[in-house]
Amino acid sequence: MNQFKGSSRLALVFALVMALMVGAGTNLTAFAAEESNALKVVESEALKNITLSEAAEGRILFSDESGKYGYLDYEGNIVIPASFDYGYGFQSGVAEVTTDQGQAYIDMDGNILFYENDILNQYDLDTYYPEISAFNDGLARVSTYDSVAYINTKGEFVIPKGKFYNGYDFADGVAEVYNSDYQSFYIDKDGNELFAPDPNFSYYGFSDGLCLVYNYDNGQYGYVDKSGEVVIPTTLDDANGFYKGYAVYQELGKYGVISKEGDFVVHPIFDSIFQTDEGYFLGFDGVFTHFLDQNLKPMRKMNGDASYSTFASVYVKAEYDGYVLKTWLARDWGCLMTTIT
Repeated sequence: MNQFKGSSRLALVFALVMALMVGAGTNLTAFAAEESNALKVVESEALKNITLSEAAEGRILFSDESGKYGYLDYEGNIVIPASFDYGYGFQSGVAEVTTDQGQAYIDMDGNILFYENDILNQYDLDTYYPEISAFNDGLARVSTYDSVAYINTKGEFVIPKGKFYNGYDFADGVAEVYNSDYQSFYIDKDGNELFAPDPNFSYYGFSDGLCLVYNYDNGQYGYVDKSGEVVIPTTLDDANGFYKGYAVYQELGKYGVISKEGDFVVHPIFDSIFQTDEGYFLGFDGVFTHFLDQNLKPMRKMNGDASYSTFASVYVKAEYDGYVLKTWLARDWGCLMTTIT
């Protein structure tokens, strides 16, 4: 979910934390009742006596009474039995787990792809102790104090150690790295240099082929492409990264939507706006929340602010006295909200 101004995009699973009782009050309740045919209830013995935690990429991390960790799917089925000493959420189709043989990385079916030691053993551990980051955009950083390398989800080095001094995670096929002189530039997934950053710009990461930049000279925002060329001039008061062809921008305290071609497709009329993972927009104009589809066509409106805070926080809310997994499929919103009751 892409909220302006927001943190990183959230997973598709959200807690429906009293959404029908807060925020827009009775109007929100009536609106939700209209969509009640999208409420799906899954009852499963597998949900008894377990604790749910992180949910991402179609898998929900859980622990059982023995303290072992495994993964459910979004239907409440155990797809990876609780056999790990610890586990983390999936990223790029890979999850890190703790096994009897040390840290390992598994696929969506629980198959071990490689062990952390497979990577560490390629370094002189008397001199270095590499740190493996979480996977992003299909690659993970392997960092030491004077080198960064990148591995794929099979544990293979695709950008070898020693080539770059330091670097950041990949996003949208691009990462910023530094050479031994600490000069930065952007590379692709093969390690090829794309461009060196403009010192007058601050870069906020690529998405949808473009990177949001801040121009120190005029205090405005714009966008560059993967060659570093400015494609949308730095004339915006503030903005978000692009997603599914659109980005939210700010002008004189109000928010609108801009296309990758630089067209102002929704003028700045909203007090707040956010974009769902499916590309829908919810914009609050001070009185109504307007629901726009992926093509920015109005779908409906409702009284009050159905803002991000109404639908609360990420992950699955665990209740110790229940076993019903309720999945709210708000089809018109493009969201997936899950709670345990």
